[in-house]
Amino acid sequence: MVVFVILHYKNLNDTLECILSIKKNAGDGYEIVVVDNGTLSDESYQTLLKETKHVIRNQDNLGFAVGNNIGCQYAIKNFHPDFLVVLNNDIVLLESNFIFEIQQCYLKTKFDFMGPRILTNGGDSVNPFPAYETLEQVRGAIQKSERLLKIYQNVFLSFLLSCYLKVKHFIKKPVHLKNGSDSCYDVA
Repeated sequence: MVVFVILHYKNLNDTLECILSIKKNAGDGYEIVVVDNGTLSDESYQTLLKETKHVIRNQDNLGFAVGNNIGCQYAIKNFHPDFLVVLNNDIVLLESNFIFEIQQCYLKTKFDFMGPRILTNGGDSVNPFPAYETLEQVRGAIQKSERLLKIYQNVFLSFLLSCYLKVKHFIKKPVHLKNGSDSCYDVA
């Protein structure tokens, strides 16, 4: 069984389009859980209940991570799924027989985590995130993120960093990551 967890925020039409794409492309053996981050009116809530009976309403916007965690915990507790598919409400599945494709990929690779190829409406790939090949690269990225978090928590250091980045942009052209379209396996 596959459970789709959709984080809903404000745009009901996007969420309904996402649900429709799941129903059209998922195949059999799935449930849909929608987590609203404090934006649904009673009327919108009733509209969503017509599409899926699993709608969780948070009173407040709890953020991306907490909202998704609430949906995943609900899915695991109530359905014990083989796979969780976590989606923003503005995602549309294009792959027909989506669940079958996940199952086939799992049989081949035994993945722990799988990310999608993300396309714009124009069909361009927007997968800019690098795949780390070693644990050292992962540790380096974590350390860099920790340093940045400390900087952003300090108003003065945050201001200095923004000034530095503006100056750096004029001196050195930014390097853009190559959009990925290749599958990566056994990455850290």
